[in-house]
Amino acid sequence: MAMRRELAALIEHHIDALPEVFRGVFVLRAIEEMSVEDTADVLDIPPATVRTRYFRARGLLREGLAQQVD
Repeated sequence: MAMRRELAALIEHHIDALPEVFRGVFVLRAIEEMSVEDTADVLDIPPATVRTRYFRARGLLREGLAQQVD
């Protein structure tokens, strides 16, 4: 249980550390579970940009978490 809380806090910290352009897309897509089209409408950016930023945000999170979890 304590490990789960610690991991959740670590993930939250890394989400907060994402650059704003990636964090906004990540939060809307992964946490709020919005579609690509809805996210694009909310942020007033093209859907292709949403896909790219989401992909990059996931990569940054993966790298950051891998460094700390190892």
